[in-house]
Amino acid sequence: MKNDDYGSINTKCFECGRNCFRLTRMEKGQVLAECIHCSHAHILDAVLGKKPHALLLYWFSAPKKIERCVDCRSELKIWNVSYDGKMAQSKCAKCGLSHTFKKPRMRDWRLIRVTRRVDDEVSNLITASDLTEIKGIGSKRARILDLAGIKNSSDLAKSSIPMLSSKTGIPEQFLLNWIKQAKDLVN
Repeated sequence: MKNDDYGSINTKCFECGRNCFRLTRMEKGQVLAECIHCSHAHILDAVLGKKPHALLLYWFSAPKKIERCVDCRSELKIWNVSYDGKMAQSKCAKCGLSHTFKKPRMRDWRLIRVTRRVDDEVSNLITASDLTEIKGIGSKRARILDLAGIKNSSDLAKSSIPMLSSKTGIPEQFLLNWIKQAKDLVN
C-alpha cells in the first residue's frame, strides 16, 4: 500500500502480513478494502489519520493503466465498481459504447462485455423491415401497423382482424392475407 505521491501507511494484512490493499468501498469515516494477495477484508478507518478521503479514493482506485474504448480508442473512465471490487462498468463519452470489466484476483482489469444502446429509430427500422417481408406491406403500411401496436410478424399473427381494421382503416381482406403470411413466417 505504498505510493510515492502520498507516502505510505504502515498497515499489514492480518492474514498474510503483506502491505497491498484494494479499495472496495468508502463510507463516512471508513475505508473498506481487501488484500490483493489473499482477499481478506479490512476496515482502514484507523489508518486515515489526516489524509483527506479524496486522496485515499484516488490512491486505492486509480488504475495502473488507462483502459480504452474498443471502437474509437478514446480513454475510458471506470465509474461503477462493484462492492467486492471485481466488476466495473464504463461508458465511452465519444461513441456511447458500454464496457464491462472483470478483475480476477491478483490480475489487471479484463474486458468481458461491450454493449451499445440501440436508438428508437434504428429499432423501428428493424421492426418495420420485419413487417415489410410480408407481401403487400410497404414502409407506409408498416408505420401504420406500428402505430396500432403491431411491431413484428409475430404480433401481426396474433392480432384480431376486426380490431386491427378499425384501428388502422386497412380493409379486412388485406389483413386476412397478411395474417396468413405472418403465421407462415412465424412457424
